[in-house]
Amino acid sequence: MSEVRAFEHFLWSRASEEITLGNAGATARVLEGLINGVGFIGGGAILVGKMGTRGTATAASIWAKGAIGAAVGLGSYDTAIVLSIVTFATLRVMTNFKSPEDSVGRPPEETNAD
Repeated sequence: MSEVRAFEHFLWSRASEEITLGNAGATARVLEGLINGVGFIGGGAILVGKMGTRGTATAASIWAKGAIGAAVGLGSYDTAIVLSIVTFATLRVMTNFKSPEDSVGRPPEETNAD
């Protein structure tokens, strides 16, 4: 990230912090924008095809990251830590239930055709 972009981000963060400080309505609008944006990005991660639906775990992890970021932004670090641990544990455990197929739905040994 360039110095100019970092400075712009810093200024925007400071300005939005002062505008929303103590104003529950403004904080709710910022969170509403976050929810809409994260939902749009998560929705784009889900792919539906003939072989089934893929990317739901990716979309869920994007939502979890948005929630963790919102918790940190609001100063609720304990909530962010718990969400981080639960998200990591869930994604780690759920990989054991994932089928060993690639993104097109074929077993890995069939994907290396010449």
